[in-house]
Amino acid sequence: MPQPVDGPAECAGWDIAATSTGIVWSEVPRPKRQQEAAFHALVDGSAQELGRGTTGTLTSCGGDTFYVSDPIKASDPARLMRWDGSTLSTAYESTSQGNAFIGKPECADSIITISSYGEDGDEQVSANVA
Repeated sequence: MPQPVDGPAECAGWDIAATSTGIVWSEVPRPKRQQEAAFHALVDGSAQELGRGTTGTLTSCGGDTFYVSDPIKASDPARLMRWDGSTLSTAYESTSQGNAFIGKPECADSIITISSYGEDGDEQVSANVA
């Protein structure tokens, strides 16, 4: 039977994914900007801030958890962030900067696939996560 999880703030939680060490979730700090989220991880009972990202993009694949972080400044790329249960890293950066975004990651048989869009061109990429 499903049970509520500890971690997300009441009425602010958006995405959630179970991991081998806990959970990853997003919270929307400003309700009028629902696409902007702060991502967090609960690891063995301890909460960690993972950073800013885009709601609706949290995806588990091959034992890791991924989410998209859109550019903050005009000089920033869009990024696919990867949480392996203890470390956050950048799995992919778009070639376009500023006006760029990455669609929701998809996973099949431990292969993560994304579509990246921007002024310097669009691309579809995939990688084996296992």
